[in-house]
Amino acid sequence: MRKFLTLAVALLSGACMAFAGTTASVTATNDSVPNIVEELTSTGKVTIVQPPALLKRLQSGNAFEKQAETTQPSSVQARTISGFRVEVFADNNVRTAKSKASQKRALLMSRFPSHRVYLTFESPFWRVRVGDFKNRGAADACMAEIRQAIPSIGGDLRVVRCTINNH
Repeated sequence: MRKFLTLAVALLSGACMAFAGTTASVTATNDSVPNIVEELTSTGKVTIVQPPALLKRLQSGNAFEKQAETTQPSSVQARTISGFRVEVFADNNVRTAKSKASQKRALLMSRFPSHRVYLTFESPFWRVRVGDFKNRGAADACMAEIRQAIPSIGGDLRVVRCTINNH
């Protein structure tokens, strides 16, 4: 153990001496720093190398925004449009809303297999909506059909404007 401590002290003192030597050399050359800076700024030449593609993007202005617009496929943009859905359920009760929404969704899917039923969570509300209708008249007709088939949820029905799937 004694040999180990002696070796550690020797290494530590050597490291301290080496560090002290470097700081001394830095302080000794500190006077010449302004001369180096003057030399570099007065006669120095800076060359910037850039790929031609980068130059083309920089010259075209907002190239990144234009590229983002062109890379989005038009089929994605055409899949959703503004339209209407029938909202059957909306609740924000933390303990019961999710299970009630799931029950209503299952009921609607079994009774109306021709319509899509959407269960969504938009904090803090759980919502169940039916259909993808392009006009309000079709949504009103669906709402009347649901009200007639399931009278127990007739009071909660309403037509809402939202983004729908275009299919």
